[in-house]
Amino acid sequence: MPPSFLSRLAAAPACMALMPAGLLLLAAGAPLVSMLVPRFLGTLPLACAGLCLIGSGFGARLRPLPDRRLILAVAGFLALCAASAIWAVDPGFVLERVAKMTYTAVAGLVLWMAAIRIDPVWLRRIGVVFCVSVALAGVLLLEEMTGHLVYRAVRGLSETAPVSPHALNREAVVLATLIWPTLPLIAAGPLLMRWPRPLRQGLAILAPLVLALALFRTESQSAMAGILVGAAVYALAVAMPPAWVRRVLLAGIIAGLVSAPLWGQGLQAMQPRLITSVRGAAVGARMEIWDAVARRALERPVLGWGLEVVRTFSHAALFDRPVRHMRNRPLTLHPHNGALQIWIELGGIGVLAASGLLLLLGRRIAGFARAMQPAALAGLAALSLMAVVSHGLWQSWWLGLISTAITGFALAGRAIALWDGRQKPEEVPLSDPERHGPSVSAQKDASP
Repeated sequence: MPPSFLSRLAAAPACMALMPAGLLLLAAGAPLVSMLVPRFLGTLPLACAGLCLIGSGFGARLRPLPDRRLILAVAGFLALCAASAIWAVDPGFVLERVAKMTYTAVAGLVLWMAAIRIDPVWLRRIGVVFCVSVALAGVLLLEEMTGHLVYRAVRGLSETAPVSPHALNREAVVLATLIWPTLPLIAAGPLLMRWPRPLRQGLAILAPLVLALALFRTESQSAMAGILVGAAVYALAVAMPPAWVRRVLLAGIIAGLVSAPLWGQGLQAMQPRLITSVRGAAVGARMEIWDAVARRALERPVLGWGLEVVRTFSHAALFDRPVRHMRNRPLTLHPHNGALQIWIELGGIGVLAASGLLLLLGRRIAGFARAMQPAALAGLAALSLMAVVSHGLWQSWWLGLISTAITGFALAGRAIALWDGRQKPEEVPLSDPERHGPSVSAQKDASP
């Protein structure tokens, strides 16, 4: 039987080059594009995943799936989000949002599978480009903070046009996230093999500290908190067995998620002291939003109100108690708190599903090489903290950022696995502990 047109196309050299081209475009473009137009971060991974899908022979060279259990858990969570349209106020909007979440998740899966199977010849180049792009993004952020020259030029603003002090919040959050996948590439040595190991490790520790100093010049309190917490977790995971840090971190995140309606209301009583101790009047507004959302979530504690329900509440319906900071503000689009967003939208069932996802993610991190685990745990801590004090969980740019970070970790994991000789180039470096057993370093680091 003669080969089909698609099989001939997939075998063409030009088509096969599209997979490294897609990863190279993501590595070079995602950090820099986010500094100019952060919203575009929700679109770029889709285009890059399309290139990878075509270049892999329409998925033929991406099989088998790396972690079926985790993929099925994500699919189940998306199914729960879609089912919430049954009891949601605006079912059409819910289904539209779930569709966007689904194709972003599929794009992230394609990029992840491409990253762990990329040709070793391309791997080093892509890793170097990713690290350089993140560094240039940090320089660009500093330049924008000096006068917003690039910000004004990209958006067509005049030199006298006012720029909000929070204009660079998303850019700061992106850098506070993407810094972590670059650290294993620096510390473990696949990119800087000829440099002394102490120097490489020193650079890996210095990079987030320098970024933290830069972020302190912005108004993004979530990015500042994320980079500091991530740095603390990174230091602990380097100094201690990562297994201990991983268990404590996951326990803390899940406990915070489960108890969100309680502390969401309890923080309102501490509002005066928090406002005086934390920069920005936005803290008072967040406290009032969290208090209102927590009380609404407990009205439907099992299934919640449905996806994206907060935007359907009128101001009077959401804030049924007197408020000071939110009195003259427009409608609230989301709770600015990922834990409370899951509670009010999906209820206790959604909290259980999200907790299961976190446990599976922790299991995945347990199979990483020793050099990967501190950065992976730091990235998880930073993302989790920023998710509960900042942006909406289902925003396209936020989901695109998570896909980019996962791809970066996959590239770093493959580079480390090839560099230290633990696996052959064609093998998947981030192995499933259940199928292949945990890595040698993971066995050494496991607690007794």
